[in-house]
Amino acid sequence: ADLPDDPAFAEVKATAVAALERASQWQEEYLAALTNEDEAAATVLVNEIDEIQAGLASVMLDALIAFRTEADLAIVELAGEFDEYLAELAS
Repeated sequence: ADLPDDPAFAEVKATAVAALERASQWQEEYLAALTNEDEAAATVLVNEIDEIQAGLASVMLDALIAFRTEADLAIVELAGEFDEYLAELAS
């Protein structure tokens, strides 16, 4: 996975890489379960992929919330500095 190395999204990258590494083997196992008409194994595998997708979505949401919080704080800080600058210009 050629995802950028951004500390804010390190966990997202690790989770995505793990999912991609599992995908090939998962596909083989799922196709084998279907071929063998092993409904129980197929169900377990479908549940696994659903959990992988949910986990990735959760990790991504957490990272985006953290990023948004940092961005909002930076905006507030810059707005305060800008107000101070304007006050200095007015005096």
